[in-house]
Amino acid sequence: MANERYARYRGCAIVTRWAESRNFGDASTTRFTASFSVDPPDSHDSAWQEFPEDAFTTPASASDNALEVAKRSIDRSRHR
Repeated sequence: MANERYARYRGCAIVTRWAESRNFGDASTTRFTASFSVDPPDSHDSAWQEFPEDAFTTPASASDNALEVAKRSIDRSRHR
């Protein structure tokens, strides 16, 4: 399974990437986190990325969360 997912929201390109992380206290517990990068459509706007710290039991859940956080981040940037 590829660890990247591509989406568009309000003209911005979004890439989410998930990664597996093991809890050092319990090696049998696997959790997944995901980050995202946003590339705005306007060339004068800077791209950005964020690394939410939420952890999930599946890569899909982590990626879904990162996408929703990215959308909220885009909405906040549009209101500035």
